[in-house]
Amino acid sequence: MRSTLIAVYFGQTSALVSEHQTPHSVQWKKYCRQRNVVPTHTGYAQVGKTDSIHQHPHQQPAAAAAPTTAAPAAATTTPKFTTDPPVWRGPGAGVVGYNAIQPFTEVFKDGFLKVDCVKDAMYEHGDKFGNNKDNFKYNHGLKSTSIVHYTEKVPKEDREKMTYSVCFEFCRGIKDMSFFGIHNGRDCYCTPYFKAMASDSEICDSVCEGDESLTCGGKSKSQLFSMHVCDSTEDELAAAKQNGLSIKDKLNTLSTQMVDDTQLAQTKSDMMQKSLGQAGDPGASDILKKSRVWSGKNIAAGEKGKELVQQIIALETTTTGATGKDLSQYDNLNEVEDIIRQWGHVTSEAKRLFDDNVKMWELAQPPIDKLDLTNWDKHYRPIMHFVDKKHEAVPSTCTGELVDEPVLSYTANECAAACDSLVGRCVGFSFFWSDGGVCFLYSKFKAVQYYTGCEPAEPAPVAPVAPVAEFLQTNQLAVQKKSSSTQPAPFEAQCIAKLQFFEGTSLKANIKEANRCFK
Repeated sequence: MRSTLIAVYFGQTSALVSEHQTPHSVQWKKYCRQRNVVPTHTGYAQVGKTDSIHQHPHQQPAAAAAPTTAAPAAATTTPKFTTDPPVWRGPGAGVVGYNAIQPFTEVFKDGFLKVDCVKDAMYEHGDKFGNNKDNFKYNHGLKSTSIVHYTEKVPKEDREKMTYSVCFEFCRGIKDMSFFGIHNGRDCYCTPYFKAMASDSEICDSVCEGDESLTCGGKSKSQLFSMHVCDSTEDELAAAKQNGLSIKDKLNTLSTQMVDDTQLAQTKSDMMQKSLGQAGDPGASDILKKSRVWSGKNIAAGEKGKELVQQIIALETTTTGATGKDLSQYDNLNEVEDIIRQWGHVTSEAKRLFDDNVKMWELAQPPIDKLDLTNWDKHYRPIMHFVDKKHEAVPSTCTGELVDEPVLSYTANECAAACDSLVGRCVGFSFFWSDGGVCFLYSKFKAVQYYTGCEPAEPAPVAPVAPVAEFLQTNQLAVQKKSSSTQPAPFEAQCIAKLQFFEGTSLKANIKEANRCFK
């Protein structure tokens, strides 16, 4: 057995339960109506202390069926009784077929709601077969009614520590029962009605054996719950499935992009980190290490998203297999409710992960207008433009105060657009390209290293938007002639600064020349 899904809606923590001023029949009927189903309820009555038969004090009277002929006045008189409860309320409930009762086989109720804390006459005197059978008073032969104890029908080795849901799971499968009660923290019983006896001021303060955050009756009083039928499980299954599928495609698209775009960035960052580390450029090596670690975090988050997508796909198949089953059978209903619970869990987790991954990916690839990347080079220059223009075309690296996390799999154009989007925060960026780009946006430059032993970079043969080398050529910058003292750079590395911050000023950064090239 397990905690039922419905307990989430009707357990002690439910908002419905806390609405003490609202008649509880109105509450669960409203709950059912919100799901466009017609609630049903039978035997919904309490036997009052005044010895008159009436509806439960919290219940709205049920509308009577319209008579076909005018009924005599005497027929509308409320029946009376002296000491016994009304046997016409579920006659034979808990008595007829008692020995054949098999819990967890069929299902007659699908929800419950806390009702009251009372000393219940049915617990004291309505137990025909249990420990209180010697005190049984309501014997009317086949019209007798009796409570049914959890401990009388569930073998000791199969019993669970008592909670609201454990008791409900048991009583929902006992025919003609409309209430269940829990006494002294652990004693669960099902009853067709209850009768409040005169009692002291004791409250229901015994904690439930299976959940110490709940109370399950008291030493002399029972915590009573009504049970009802919304008959909305199939609709809830369909809604749960639809809710899950609504997030599946979005999560799959994002997760796939995070993994595919980032794997190349991670591989290239690792290669370039080692290369620049060996070339004596610890600053560039350190920031590329940040890129490699950040790439790993994005890949892990993307892989988790893809795993959740596969769970949703598998659950979709499971749901198809469970649709249309006879939900009056306990095992079938339990299966469907468990699937609904799984949908709730995986959907909640998928939505949470999607929101988290969106935030992460917006750092890895800041939102930009990719259709408006032209003429960006009018606003940016290689940082050596502001130091020594004759070395403007040679590779350079820089460090400084990072604005955010490394930007992954963006071209130089896109990195510039990302820098532009951070108005007042970004003054330039360090860019690396080798079949894929990574850049670091800075709010302040601290150190620059430029490589005079490298030949000016050639443009990438195929690129959707221009990397730095192509930018350098299209701007007709002075290109150094190749010589025997230089060698081709294995990848592009350029520190790019925004014109508006440095034109006509002296760059305040530690500038270092390296008369060699990285490998």
